[in-house]
Amino acid sequence: MLNLLDLRRFGRNKPMIVLLLVYCLFQVFGIFMQSQYPPAEVNGVSVPALSEGEFMQHTLSIAPSWVLIYLTVFVVAFYMSEYNAGFYKNYISMRRARIYSVLSKIAVQALFTLLLLIAVVLSDVVGRFWFFGNSSFGGVGLFTKVLAVQFLLHWAFSVLVLCLIVIVRNMLTGVIAGIVLSFNIVGMALSALETAIGSPRISPYLLVNTIVTPQDMGNGGDILHAVPVAAVFALLFAAIAVRRKLREDLR
Repeated sequence: MLNLLDLRRFGRNKPMIVLLLVYCLFQVFGIFMQSQYPPAEVNGVSVPALSEGEFMQHTLSIAPSWVLIYLTVFVVAFYMSEYNAGFYKNYISMRRARIYSVLSKIAVQALFTLLLLIAVVLSDVVGRFWFFGNSSFGGVGLFTKVLAVQFLLHWAFSVLVLCLIVIVRNMLTGVIAGIVLSFNIVGMALSALETAIGSPRISPYLLVNTIVTPQDMGNGGDILHAVPVAAVFALLFAAIAVRRKLREDLR
């Protein structure tokens, strides 16, 4: 249930607008920097020649992911602003209100995730047109699949960060934890351990590892891998966040 107060706070959140604008500027600048060097290749195709769907998939798979860092900052700041205002004391004694509070924030995070990905696309189009002379979107079907799958994966990541901040209730700790996750340190360490001891591979099913691993959305197998990973992580950490919220006290 979407809490109207959360929706109002989201609509009046000026730092959110600043975050999106700053991201657009950095993304365009990043494309400019890429244009100053010999073009890299992705599956035998130079980066300037990639369609928007392919280019978006390429940039989002580079760790540390700035999109994940921006999501972390927004989720932590949005959640903690409620604590700093003291509003949570008005409903913390009501069981359903606690549940709705978590679900409401997950819904708001979906809106911000969508806006952030739209900012990614717009800045890509502008930067690629100016510096690569290419603004092609490629096939509509492929672009739609990339956008939809990346939305689900990044939304699931925002739910993971929400769960962390519900547990720790500390802005600095929450931001640091989210940034560490965006570097995929856990995924890389587990992958190296699996290779060293020859154990069954679990790391490909980690959320951040899936986000930063290049996917071929023209391949049904990659979609069937990414979507369940996003769904499982979102549902699991949403349930943990709700459970933790129900046990929360005023201290």
